[in-house]
Amino acid sequence: MATPFRLPDAANPVHRRPNARDLGPRCIPRAIRALVYISHIRPIAPCPPAHCPMFQKLLPKLPSLAAPSTALTLDQLVNQSAVPQGAGELGAAVLGVAGKPTAPQELYDALVHYFKFASTAYAIILPGPSLIPVRPNGQKMVGKMFDLLTDSHGYVARDDKRAEIIVAFRGSVSPQNFITDALGALVDWDSTISNIQAPEGTKIHWGFQKAWATLAAKTLALVTAELAAHPTYTLVTAGHSLGGALAALAAVTLQKTFQNVPLRCYTYGQPRTGNAVWAAWVDEVVTPDRLFRVVHSNDGVPTMALASLGFVHHSTEYWALSPHSPQQTYICVAPGVAEDPAGSRKLPTTGINPAHLVAGVERATRTRLESNARGPADDFRELKRVPERTGAGRFQTEAERAPNAPMGRIPRPNWLGSRP
Repeated sequence: MATPFRLPDAANPVHRRPNARDLGPRCIPRAIRALVYISHIRPIAPCPPAHCPMFQKLLPKLPSLAAPSTALTLDQLVNQSAVPQGAGELGAAVLGVAGKPTAPQELYDALVHYFKFASTAYAIILPGPSLIPVRPNGQKMVGKMFDLLTDSHGYVARDDKRAEIIVAFRGSVSPQNFITDALGALVDWDSTISNIQAPEGTKIHWGFQKAWATLAAKTLALVTAELAAHPTYTLVTAGHSLGGALAALAAVTLQKTFQNVPLRCYTYGQPRTGNAVWAAWVDEVVTPDRLFRVVHSNDGVPTMALASLGFVHHSTEYWALSPHSPQQTYICVAPGVAEDPAGSRKLPTTGINPAHLVAGVERATRTRLESNARGPADDFRELKRVPERTGAGRFQTEAERAPNAPMGRIPRPNWLGSRP
């Protein structure tokens, strides 16, 4: 049984309340002193449900989850059981996608994995060094991109185990971001931003292109330096909402700049970013098999930029319905068109709705983007975490995972599942 949550008190000297000497001299700002106190509270994570006897009888019925190295969660046990899946198949039939192929487990895990990078971008708000070191999804933070006028944010991280350089962008959270979203006229591609020539007739959402223009130079500089130091690494771009549009613009720019470097693009709740010429160009440069455009349920943001105004999505759509599982993540591709008419485009837009903000693809592991501190005298420690899949069919051990543990408590939108 898991150790219960304990607050620091005099009876628990290991968990005692920090005193004035612990918190430092009076000249330390009160906010920082409060942060030290809060970080001293240490919840103990419970064991995974798969290790509890009450769940053992369910495992034979779920062969895809019964492997001993798989990190089972209550979400997985419930969502992939017969009743929720039956309801999900009925809903898919009503929406007309029951005959579509679904995401295999490995691909679904990748969709979850790269969303963690996209969601971390919401926590990296300020330019310059972080008050607490941030390790996006447990990986090395290389540098940040930031523009004060448009309040556009992004960062570059490096995953040495997967040999990847990840470029992630934040979505809309501020008035400047919503002004960016509202500048919805289609304008010509600006080749002066990164010296990339687009096909004639390529038009882009004005606000998205302006935001990308403020981050492009720093993004290219960071990625160029990383590829010079790690020439065999591949590239990944990721983003949620507005960040998804910036990730698509970055994907084309980076792939045209580094043509011999494989690149993949993962976007979540991405609004339409350009016209049909743009969508076809994205499919040509990045190719549909390396484009992963996730739409959660009836998310209204992907259809806010109206098709009647000339906006078109690039492929490939992964429509994540309920219950959150590989079986209910439908791959929507139609021959000859970038945006499958049988996919989520058939739903009328409802703008920024709960489907855009909460509960997207299910969290496949218990890896968290946060850790707690022992106190001012003990420096930082890493939380224990359930092993996470790395490479082909292998899982990291806790000993391997510990050096990659992020530091600092990082807020993020609860878009990956029901648990915060």
